Amino acid sequence: MGRFGMAAICVLLGVKSVYAMQLDKTAIKSDEIMCAKINLYHEARGETFLGMMKIMDVVMSRVSSDDFPNNICDVVWQGFDKKIAQFSWTNDGKYDHLVKSKDWSLVSDAVDIYMTFDVFDDADQKILYYQAGPVTNWFKKALKPVTKVGNHTFWKEK
Repeated sequence: MGRFGMAAICVLLGVKSVYAMQLDKTAIKSDEIMCAKINLYHEARGETFLGMMKIMDVVMSRVSSDDFPNNICDVVWQGFDKKIAQFSWTNDGKYDHLVKSKDWSLVSDAVDIYMTFDVFDDADQKILYYQAGPVTNWFKKALKPVTKVGNHTFWKEK
């Protein structure tokens, strides 16, 4: 499905965002857009469009939160040098080369759509975390599950 097909689905579903009020997306630099695309490639490859939007929503929620860095690249790479990365792919020791493929095209389009259109609304829930796979004790103790989309469970602080 192309860029405009996914955007049309968002419009039909009435999915929108309140981030336009909180973040000036026009001020986001191209290197930040690339960081978002690389992160989404590693974090959401194979997810549904809705799953990709939820993961982007977490990244942007962190950018607008006082508890995290205020730009996309710093959010994505936060803690990688201390082996406590926020996003596991940044220090899992695996080869992180991007493969220009259908997966790359889909996540690239998803980020472009997210940044161009107001396509999601979760700011009131303050979802700052997600987890795929087994849940750590820290997640269980400190966070409350909000929803599950695809392979990811989304969490907010208790």
